[in-house]
Amino acid sequence: MLNKAIYPKASTVFVLVFALLLTGSALLSEFFQSPGVSLGELQLTNPVQHQGLKNLTKIEIKNRLETFELAPSGQKNEQEWRLTHPKQLPANMATIDKILDSLRNIKVKKLYPKDPINLSNFSLDHPISRIKLVEGDQAETTISFGIINPIDNTTYISFDDKDYIYKIERPEHLIQSFDLASYVDSSLFSSLSDNINKISIYRGKIEKNLKQLIMSKSDSDWTDSKNRKLSEEKVQSHLKSLLNVKGVMILDKQTPSLEKGLDKYFKYPLYTVYVYEKDKKNPITYEISPLISSLPDINIEKKKNVVVRASNRNHPYLLDKSILKLLEIRENQLIENRFKKLFY
Repeated sequence: MLNKAIYPKASTVFVLVFALLLTGSALLSEFFQSPGVSLGELQLTNPVQHQGLKNLTKIEIKNRLETFELAPSGQKNEQEWRLTHPKQLPANMATIDKILDSLRNIKVKKLYPKDPINLSNFSLDHPISRIKLVEGDQAETTISFGIINPIDNTTYISFDDKDYIYKIERPEHLIQSFDLASYVDSSLFSSLSDNINKISIYRGKIEKNLKQLIMSKSDSDWTDSKNRKLSEEKVQSHLKSLLNVKGVMILDKQTPSLEKGLDKYFKYPLYTVYVYEKDKKNPITYEISPLISSLPDINIEKKKNVVVRASNRNHPYLLDKSILKLLEIRENQLIENRFKKLFY
């Protein structure tokens, strides 16, 4: 039997060998590459046109395992995007911003001719990832990403319509590092805090008129249903907690039996929430189910989750029951304390 104190694990040896091979590959790529283009011949500026990134109508990202497609939601808010492939879901804007920021901040270190030798040496003949940027109906820019050089922390990119390979500083966010979960926005509430000017929470359906909480913003003050001034600090804290709620699961694949099960719970919702945004006539409506005992075709713990159906989402969200504590808050709990200055 091998002594563990003396002999390393096989996994450790494998990692060390892999690191040595990766470093060796980078060294060989640098050694056998075609001569670089003289710095005086071309200006080493970012080859990505910044203006084009503002008018995108589609982004297609392909790595060696999956392809992802994203497009603007088509709504008035131009910042909203949707994942269109492999699933139809709200897109995570933080991920899109990271990708676009990486493209805006490309720093070119060196240029090489785009010949077969260099394409092979830098793994651009079979790229690690590719991104296609579509502007309007016609204009397309396709960028291929090759190997990462761990020695000087650089990588290599090429463009379908350009004659050079670009050695660039390694981007802060690598496109190949994003998986499906990275592209999906699991946030239940899509509104930004600054855009909300009213929230109404009712127990059950609105027809019952069982008000739990109503708060409205006029000018710079928040008030409740009795026109009492609310604490800005308390309101903002509550809004932050609501807007940070994440879904445990998005129920995007519904069988007939699952649809029937969901309809049963939404027939008598536990809460109904209306979120009003500035410059929008109709509110976003959220129906929150009672605690879920079970759902057909879904493996969940009994009485640990609720399901939420939103008017601006295509699919229901499964949420942890902790959201109920946020909905139970009453207006009295948010009223500004006029005597707090008397106590220290």
